[in-house]
Amino acid sequence: MRPELSTAHLGKADRDLEFERAYQLQPHTVYLADSGGIKVGVTRTRQQVTRWLDQGATRAKVLAITENRYEAGLIEVALKAHFSDKTDWRKMLAGLSFDAEFSAAVDRALAAIPAELQRFAVTDGLEHRAHWSLAPGFSAKSVKLSQPGDVLEGVLAGQRGQYLGFADGRALNVRSHEGLFLSLEG
Repeated sequence: MRPELSTAHLGKADRDLEFERAYQLQPHTVYLADSGGIKVGVTRTRQQVTRWLDQGATRAKVLAITENRYEAGLIEVALKAHFSDKTDWRKMLAGLSFDAEFSAAVDRALAAIPAELQRFAVTDGLEHRAHWSLAPGFSAKSVKLSQPGDVLEGVLAGQRGQYLGFADGRALNVRSHEGLFLSLEG
């Protein structure tokens, strides 16, 4: 959860050094995303686009690529002084966009990477844009299925990130229902 606390690069285990080495000792990306607000994040480089789609980002840009999770965490901590590291799911589902401010935010973020970590900065990093089917202005009320057999009925209004939005304003976070079998009928 907090990449700046990773110790796998030192050969120290938090729980399972073998797993931590496989997961943490690989290239990681530090990025800026517009998902209802401009935020900074860290993910494994090979899954960066998947992460941005999961977060419902309309736009994302690579700021740095590091050799491991720890280095990415150090950059993220420095950038959290300027940007949030959380997605406000209600604003994201409402379709708020900060497109006009995004390029300036990227420039500020690149300049805020500490000097000792500038070697990881990527000024021409991959940029991603996504368009979502959930109409702007969606006002969401979270709904959660609590047990197998629960039924949620409604008209699907659209999707953004890991959320399904319904015409009556309810929103279902699909990721929070891992382990359950969901069936959609038309």
